[in-house]
Amino acid sequence: MQTLAKQKTLLGLLGMLTLAAYAFVIMRPGTAEGPKVHSVTCNSCPTSSLAAARRAAASAAGLGPQAEPALPPGAIDGAKNPELIPDDIAYKMLFLSIMEPQNPTDAQKARQEAKLRMIGLSDDDKAGFLAKVGEFRDRLNDLGTQTQGILKATPKPARDSAEWQELSDIEQQTNTAVTDTVEALRAGLTQEGFAKFQARMLAFKRTIKAFPTPNSQSGE
Repeated sequence: MQTLAKQKTLLGLLGMLTLAAYAFVIMRPGTAEGPKVHSVTCNSCPTSSLAAARRAAASAAGLGPQAEPALPPGAIDGAKNPELIPDDIAYKMLFLSIMEPQNPTDAQKARQEAKLRMIGLSDDDKAGFLAKVGEFRDRLNDLGTQTQGILKATPKPARDSAEWQELSDIEQQTNTAVTDTVEALRAGLTQEGFAKFQARMLAFKRTIKAFPTPNSQSGE
């Protein structure tokens, strides 16, 4: 849908590749038609240690669930402007929201099943869908492990460093994983099943909020 430029930020690499950050990814900087660097949250992504920490910090600051601050200038509210959320970001966030661990608990299985019902797939399509989402999860697990290893050794790599290039390569592999998964679903699901998946992706954009990072606000 959108063509996004390749300006990189360390925050984007972290948010994109660390599976603990289920509810936080980074949109790549846009063209004149779209936003620059944004953090992106999803209302229905699974809870994680990072998401829990953010909620705890918000609670400590006196910001409860009913006290969500107003969106800053340049932010995108998918509930109001879903067309401004790129498809690849929506696909990624949808996959992350449905993903569960390889050996999910009963509660996790029930949560996943509830989200799958929102797509409305047949039993055969659902089995194929879960298989591909599981493959996507495993690829991101591997990439996340690589990323954590790099950042543990070099927490703040310079832009011209070998570590930065490695992170950039991993980021591209993450984007490729999203594209590969979508194309595998296009080929593997029935025509009706894939159409339902796409419809769910478009509706899912309404749960996403994108926020400008300091770099994008300063015009970098």
